[in-house]
Amino acid sequence: MRLAIFGGTFDPVHEAHLALARQAADSFRLNRVLFVPAARPPHKAGATNASYEDRVRMLELACRGQEGFEVSRLEEGTERSYSIDTILKVRARLAPGDELFFIIGADAFAEIVTWLRWREVLRAARFIVVS
Repeated sequence: MRLAIFGGTFDPVHEAHLALARQAADSFRLNRVLFVPAARPPHKAGATNASYEDRVRMLELACRGQEGFEVSRLEEGTERSYSIDTILKVRARLAPGDELFFIIGADAFAEIVTWLRWREVLRAARFIVVS
């Protein structure tokens, strides 16, 4: 299994998110892309207008009928949405031999040294950096 985490605020989700996920899936032979809406992103405090529930529902509608796309509520109810926590939760559900990827924009990747436990984040998944 080749799985990629694609996190973000998704406020709103749009065609570019889906196109990027499709391209990553094709280019890296991904079996699944897991869309993980951030409940409370630490680097974007106050950046969401829609509620968490509305953003999840928008993603569910956008991903409907898209083979290999799945929406996850892994960050629901968390005090802060830290990538390391999400990655570790996903990794704990994977079988030995499964590969984990993390889709991230070049702008966010440029600031990764500001993330909580960023070195561990870099070791925990293979990064797909997009511009």
